[in-house]
Amino acid sequence: MVKMDAMEEVVRRRLAEKERKKWEKYLPEYNEAISNAINEYYTRISKRLREMLSLDAREVEELLKEIGVDTIIEKILKNLSPEKVGDIYLENVDMVKAEIQERIAKLRNNELRAVDMDFLKSYLFDGLDLVRVRDIKVEKLTEIAKKKGIEKALKDEIIYKVTREIFPTEEDFRKYTEKYKKYIKGLFENMGGIFYPIREKEPDIWTAIEPIFSEITIIYNAFFNFYDKIKEEEIREIYGKSKK
Repeated sequence: MVKMDAMEEVVRRRLAEKERKKWEKYLPEYNEAISNAINEYYTRISKRLREMLSLDAREVEELLKEIGVDTIIEKILKNLSPEKVGDIYLENVDMVKAEIQERIAKLRNNELRAVDMDFLKSYLFDGLDLVRVRDIKVEKLTEIAKKKGIEKALKDEIIYKVTREIFPTEEDFRKYTEKYKKYIKGLFENMGGIFYPIREKEPDIWTAIEPIFSEITIIYNAFFNFYDKIKEEEIREIYGKSKK
């Protein structure tokens, strides 16, 4: 089991709380946008399945239930919820790596033949660079906390200063946020690679499930519309104030 320094744990929890707090004022608007996105998602996939497979409305509904679309959306919303956004700070790169390895091992043990395990593993490990950057930020703040106390270390101006050390310019910061967005949305955009075995061996089945994954970006886009607003506010705070 991967462990971390006690002060680091405190810093991570407090950063997670700060991240969640940024979303509070957007919650009513966010919930409405996500609800609209889900409705639009069902409308789109239902239309595509009716046209591609010549199904009526009842048959489409049964197919979606059989595939478990409601469960897929539920899991996505759980991970994208404003209450969960801060959780990215709670695990370091070693913990995330161990979690990925455990998940891959379980999938292999279950002999999930529909998944290209090498492709999935490669995709998941590509995201570790994003975690490493957060670890640098946590490490810097933890060192300050040990020397000057946790309250001093987590003052906004100190966090902004550390952020500028990692991302000297607004462009650097934006490139990182765009990379994060691309990675998160990429999981569903790359389903053709992840499910390569079933796409090749069972093209009829792939035809049925492909829209379910490709159209899910509607929900992700609704989330990232608010993510972008919050990050732009951060940029104004981080780079718009005097750098002391």
